[in-house]
Amino acid sequence: MRIYVLVTQMRPLKLHLYREGIVRFSSDKYDNTHSSLKNVYSHLTNSSINKYATNTMSCSYGQGIKWTFSQLRSYFRDSGLPYDEIWVKIETIILLTCINLCSLVPDL
Repeated sequence: MRIYVLVTQMRPLKLHLYREGIVRFSSDKYDNTHSSLKNVYSHLTNSSINKYATNTMSCSYGQGIKWTFSQLRSYFRDSGLPYDEIWVKIETIILLTCINLCSLVPDL
């Protein structure tokens, strides 16, 4: 997931978390067996690698291995998955990470 966060101030902490971003998928299904370790298409989400894969997913939510958050949100909601609950957890991780970094940024 590529999530965009704009930090405008560290003390007090002020940030803006964008609700839109990018989600990347591997082009092959992940398999944790030893034989699949050489299959870069199931372990990496890099577009420059997966553009050579023959197995790319396609559905009504998005084409290929890159979706927007809107497409992912639609997929989750239509599948009965709790997107909003997951998003709250993502927000919490981002906020706690930024709070932890505040002490490392010098006062100006």
